[in-house]
Amino acid sequence: MELHKKVIRGGIYITMDANIGDVKNGAVLLEGNIIKEISHSEHAFDHHQDAEFIDAHGAIVMPGMVDAHRHNWMSLFRGVSTEESLPAFLINTFYAFGGVFTASNMYAAVLSGNINAINAGTTTVYEINDCVNTPDHAFNAIQGMKDSGIRGIYAYGMQVYNFEPSGFKSQEDRLDMARHLSCTQFNRQDRLGMGMLISDLGTVPFAHSAQQIRLTDELGIKCVSHTGAAKTSILLRGLRELDDHGLLRPGHLHAHSNGLTGEDWKLIAQTGGYVVSTPSSELQMGMGFLPYRACVEHDIPFGLGTDLTGVTTDDLFTQMNIALQIERALANDQIHQRDSMPFEITPTVRDALYWATMGAQK
Repeated sequence: MELHKKVIRGGIYITMDANIGDVKNGAVLLEGNIIKEISHSEHAFDHHQDAEFIDAHGAIVMPGMVDAHRHNWMSLFRGVSTEESLPAFLINTFYAFGGVFTASNMYAAVLSGNINAINAGTTTVYEINDCVNTPDHAFNAIQGMKDSGIRGIYAYGMQVYNFEPSGFKSQEDRLDMARHLSCTQFNRQDRLGMGMLISDLGTVPFAHSAQQIRLTDELGIKCVSHTGAAKTSILLRGLRELDDHGLLRPGHLHAHSNGLTGEDWKLIAQTGGYVVSTPSSELQMGMGFLPYRACVEHDIPFGLGTDLTGVTTDDLFTQMNIALQIERALANDQIHQRDSMPFEITPTVRDALYWATMGAQK
């Protein structure tokens, strides 16, 4: 049976592909979920009479954005954390709300959060689902993602909250549930995959962290951690110990990373890691400046996320704007210190768009 086709005609195409470049008044042919061809000619695909034709004149056509770190389970807490530092947020919002968050709350939060993402131009989400208080929390979060139509990764969280009655007796129970989800919930899914948010490094015994990471390897799922988020704390670090035990794997996504040192950056680069920054929450909560410059210096893929609506809006345009201007200010300040003025403004708008589309989607 022939795949359903769509042809987009007219408009300006920002492809983010160095070989194709930008295209004015061109056309795109899609078959099913696949972009089959891009043409500089508006009428190149007119002969596909079985296609749906979409008029894009006067519009910009670009890749859907990738929110590489989004706690959609907290999407119901809009605006509650706008005055909170990181310690205050962890006490008053993260643990306080997480300890009473039900499975039905989870479905509503993940579904509504992803619908908001799609409405804001975000088509792929890395769902950081810390609050797996019971097996039903996990099932409902995944169902919320499926029902929203979003693409993305469901990152099963290993965080433990003071939720009653507890849905798990031990870490082994939690790991067994991860195995079950991996085998039953993502078969034949072309839109969704699975990952694991490991316990915050330093808050659990190292053996637990090692066991979690080894399971991501066993299941072939993605691994994400909150890494170096608290600039002056020894918690959320531990990269050297992980590397000594061969536990820094390619594709490990390190969120925030504001407090890492030069040696840490070398380890992430050498082991094929990625970094995602969430500018609004990091700047507000006192985590430190963004890690963009270190990522450029060490050739580490760098992406953006919205983190949580408790602090900011849930669109990536806001995060691009904040990240772009703070990095420009830091670059300009280096020139000011030489008693000069900048004649070139960097990073560029296209750089920011890259962070939100291609930066961390591998």
